[in-house]
Amino acid sequence: MMKMKLVKTNRNFILATVLVFFISLSWVGVVSAETEQTEPYLALEAFSNSIADIAEKVGPAVVNIDTVRMIKTQFPSFEDPIFRRFFGREFEEFRRTIPQKGTGSGFI
Repeated sequence: MMKMKLVKTNRNFILATVLVFFISLSWVGVVSAETEQTEPYLALEAFSNSIADIAEKVGPAVVNIDTVRMIKTQFPSFEDPIFRRFFGREFEEFRRTIPQKGTGSGFI
């Protein structure tokens, strides 16, 4: 008899917990649907629109710059006298010229 009463109590507790859970979910949905947009959000939206307007007006004044210059590769070990004495001057031909690229942007 005691075991049956305990099972009935557990079942009632579980049903009550599930009922409270679903009621709280529906209440959260109602509260979030009724919440209006706050002023910080509206201020952020206005700020974003003003930046877009400025970018549209000054767009033609924006420049992109791409540069290329040729540099000789340098190996510090080639300057070492011990390295030169051991290998001789034949490794100097491995110094090659490579392009070094740069990119930038700005306003006129």
